Order: sequence, then C-alpha cells, then structure tokens
Amino acid sequence: FSKILPLGKGNLSMGATFGISYIDVNEAILTTLNNSFMAVDGGLGVFWHNQRSFIGLSAPSVFETPLQKQDPDNGGILRSRSYNLHTGSLFRLNDELYLKPALLLRRALVYQLPKDDAVINYNLWSADVHASVFIEGNYLIGLMAGYSKPEDGFFEQTRLGVSATLLFNNFRLGYAVQYNNQRNIAVSLPATHTLSVGYDFTEDPEAGRRVF
Repeated sequence: FSKILPLGKGNLSMGATFGISYIDVNEAILTTLNNSFMAVDGGLGVFWHNQRSFIGLSAPSVFETPLQKQDPDNGGILRSRSYNLHTGSLFRLNDELYLKPALLLRRALVYQLPKDDAVINYNLWSADVHASVFIEGNYLIGLMAGYSKPEDGFFEQTRLGVSATLLFNNFRLGYAVQYNNQRNIAVSLPATHTLSVGYDFTEDPEAGRRVF
C-alpha cells in the first residue's frame, strides 16, 4: 500500500507491505538440511521526489515471524532484515529517452529462521548501481551491478541484473533477473527471477509519475 502527499516542490510517498512467505528446503548434496515453514513479514518505506531527483528510505522486512516454531536439529534458513537508502536523478536525453541513474546502499542483519534471531547475527553491507532508460514513455529497460560484504570479511558477493517493464496507462508489468557470484566458495548461486504487476488507482496521475 502506498500514499502520495504533495509537498509543493516535490511529492512524498509513504508505503507499507505485508505478506506470507513459504520456505521449503530439501538439500542433501552439500548439507543435510531438510526444512519447511511459513513466515509472516512486513515492511515500511518513505520516498521523496521532484522532477529531477529522488531519495528514499525503506525497511522491506522490518519484521518476520515464523508461523511454525519448530527448531530442527539440522538448522534453519538464513534470512536478512535490510535497511535501504536509495537516491538518484533524472536526465532527459531527447523527447523519447530519459536516463535515470540510481545508487542503493543497504545494511542487512543476517539471522536464521525458524530459530531465534540470536542464533546467528552479523551485518551485511551492500552497494548497488542502477541505470534505467525510459523509451517513449511506455518501456523501461534497466541494468544493475552490485557488491556485498559481510562484517566478518567472508563470502563477498557480486551481482549483475537486467529488467524490463511495460507501462500502459495506469498498469505496469515487469520482469527482472539477477545473477549472483559468491567469492571464496566453490558454489554456483542460483539466479533470482522477479515478476511484478502494479496498478495506480487514480484518474488524474501526477506529472512525471512514469519516471518515478
């Protein structure tokens, strides 16, 4: 859920999320982890922008609580609770093309579910650079590159991704794929696929809504 508040020289958006995650792991090659459970999670965020720049703060997983409290002997699932700062600007290349570079900084607390949060705790620091191009106001193509480093210095991770979004009136449909590479470990990490669908319930959309 999100709400937009006009502030004269810009707009302030506030949002909240709530959902249920189902996790099912049955891995017997490298470990003997066999676990499945459901968790309730939610987050908050605030975002300000005008026609040239933007900045936002968010905590997409400000809480996460497992619905099942079992504590299996073979361990739990690593999860992260992140706090994000993202900012960027918008550049008009011509009448049909807009370039929107952005920087995302993230601090995440890594913990373990369904065990108690205190079982494993360490901070993970990340930085991502995004470059998006709007084409004819109806298409959005994006590229990203990122780097993460935990406070203990092990398992540094790099990532590359690409996304495509179709904007049609108040409707939007997007797909993104991200490839991850983890250093200091001879394991190939799976790619992450994200499908997103959205709709703006407004009869008079704000100017510049499509590029933010």
